Amino acid sequence: QTGGWSKMHVDTIQFSMVPPDIPLVIDFENTAINTCPSRWKCTGEAKVNGDGTSGKFLNLGHDNDVGTATSPAYMLPSDVKIRMTALLAGGANAPGNGVYLLTKDGNEICALERPDDTNTLGMVSCDIPGSSKAREVYIKAVLTQTGGWSKMHVDTIQFSMVPPDIPLVIDFENTAINTCPSRWKCTGEAKVNGDGTSGKFLNLGHDNDVGTATSPAYMLPSDVKIRMTALLAGGANAPGNGVYLLTKDGNEICALERPDDTNTLGMVSCDIPGSSKAREVYIKAVLTQTGGWSK
Repeated sequence: QTGGWSKMHVDTIQFSMVPPDIPLVIDFENTAINTCPSRWKCTGEAKVNGDGTSGKFLNLGHDNDVGTATSPAYMLPSDVKIRMTALLAGGANAPGNGVYLLTKDGNEICALERPDDTNTLGMVSCDIPGSSKAREVYIKAVLTQTGGWSKMHVDTIQFSMVPPDIPLVIDFENTAINTCPSRWKCTGEAKVNGDGTSGKFLNLGHDNDVGTATSPAYMLPSDVKIRMTALLAGGANAPGNGVYLLTKDGNEICALERPDDTNTLGMVSCDIPGSSKAREVYIKAVLTQTGGWSK
């Protein structure tokens, strides 16, 4: 570029490593026996071992030997609740012995500890609340306890998103016409529509067009009876056409179907018994029926 103000000043070009997103699974199968995992830092008696049964695992200490193993830095995503799990065995059951997720400043945000003496790997987990911004974190496995049963085996560290609690109300007013609701998955003729009277609604098919719309996963709370309701209209009254609440394995726990042909939205409901534990669920609206009044 030429002319007035055609100039450029350049100073202090820098390159720095941006930590990668935290991996979904960290195991030690690709690490040689008696070595520290790649890019980790190990102190004392921390090294990968294997027994032919569980595959390879991170081993820390034995009786009077102690050690630590620290991962490289990773980025923990923002705005989502994360579940951290690991398989642990051993007998280092004093506080401060376990696997920890720490911020770059060393603040603990997750602690995985096992209180019993065992050679059998068992799952330990903790949930990490979402944050307004991504955080730089690292994993640190620590064994400081000495004496009999002072050892720790660590395997298969995993990170997964914990679905949010199921919302009290789901409507489609903030979705653009002729689009699929945010984070839902739509097939065929499934899209949001509106007629100026009822506001916006989820529309599935028309006559010979069919479709499905599937919500993101949610957590259904435990120990309480839940009533699910929806406003439905249309004419897809054959079984299997409606709005369903399904477990993550696809098992139906609530079915909302309407048997009549009508353009007037009407309330349909079902009651869901309480469960001893929270369940991961999703909503699926289904239209497979074709022909007149198939919508």
